[in-house]
Amino acid sequence: MLKLFEVSGFKNFHNTFRLDFSDVRDYKFNTECITDGRISKLIMYGRNGIGKSNFGLALFDIVLHLTSRNDVPNLYDYYLNNYADTRYASFHYVFEFGNSVIDYEYRKADAHDLQYEKVLVDGVTLYEYDYVHKTGDLSGVYEITPTLVFEYIGTDCILRYIVNNTMLADTHPLKQMLSFVNRMLWFRVSDENEHIGYKNTTDDYSSFMIDNEWITEFENLLVRAGISCRLIAKESYDGVRRLYFDGNILLSFFT
Repeated sequence: MLKLFEVSGFKNFHNTFRLDFSDVRDYKFNTECITDGRISKLIMYGRNGIGKSNFGLALFDIVLHLTSRNDVPNLYDYYLNNYADTRYASFHYVFEFGNSVIDYEYRKADAHDLQYEKVLVDGVTLYEYDYVHKTGDLSGVYEITPTLVFEYIGTDCILRYIVNNTMLADTHPLKQMLSFVNRMLWFRVSDENEHIGYKNTTDDYSSFMIDNEWITEFENLLVRAGISCRLIAKESYDGVRRLYFDGNILLSFFT
């Protein structure tokens, strides 16, 4: 699971912003937010325009970076902070799986212009590579994948290439990390439904709940929030199944 995240130079993040999911000392008032010594549930709130959405995009940049699960790449326009001293954005993730720790750092000049990568596994450098100057130390990679060909270097992400082209066990921390990233999901419902990760389509989320038979769970969530209701799914005039309150009141914010 994700232990720590840092970002700088991205969108409105001029200075380094750090979120340590292992810092649970002030969460004794609500232990339901803690899982295995990590913050597993949190709410970020604040005024409009202060960067809440940008933080989500920063956190999920790794999904754009390591997977193909991003159907809204336009969200990463205006990528760099205009006032930063560097002309790249820096991202730092620390993952922990059992007793293994992966420390992953990379820099990009825009959403798809990777400039630098460094990966440590349990404190030992797996590799460090500068894509701009095409120099680095790949000795750690050759130890675990001695037959892998790296002629592509300079055009793609080394970490993604390693995991996708090496027979690593499912329990290997690198494989667990990519599996974790592939299951990350960011979504919002505004003028249209947008998401990053997990799903490969952008169906509206009423259909998402109907197709996965999660209507009862959503109904229970609304009841716990103080909205007494019963939800039903039925076919609308255009032949699409949609969610309704019992009483034929359309849940328009999910269509």
